[in-house]
Amino acid sequence: MTAQNVIDSVRQLLRDTDASNYRWTDAVVLVHLSDGEREFYQMRPDLFLNSSSTIDTPVDLTAVGDTMKLDEDNRNKLASWVAALVLEEDAAEETNLRRAELMKQNVMRDLGVLNR
Repeated sequence: MTAQNVIDSVRQLLRDTDASNYRWTDAVVLVHLSDGEREFYQMRPDLFLNSSSTIDTPVDLTAVGDTMKLDEDNRNKLASWVAALVLEEDAAEETNLRRAELMKQNVMRDLGVLNR
């Protein structure tokens, strides 16, 4: 799975799909994607277990073609988390902050790090 795959999912969640008029640039989403991958690592390092039975450490993503350390099974969770991080940028927009908080809570429940 590449960073672009997740960015595409993030854009769907944010309804930011008009390439001629993106609200958030790929560079902005990529920064949040790197942050999100590191935050997932802190919450659930076992998600980064590779085929050699070792845990991969996330690295900063620098291009949309970079390969993610997480597998495809976690794409939607990561996309939701990253969408929440992007929405948090709109600190002046209370609706976005509430939406981001709910998205993060749902992801943490799905990851099993927050009691239902």
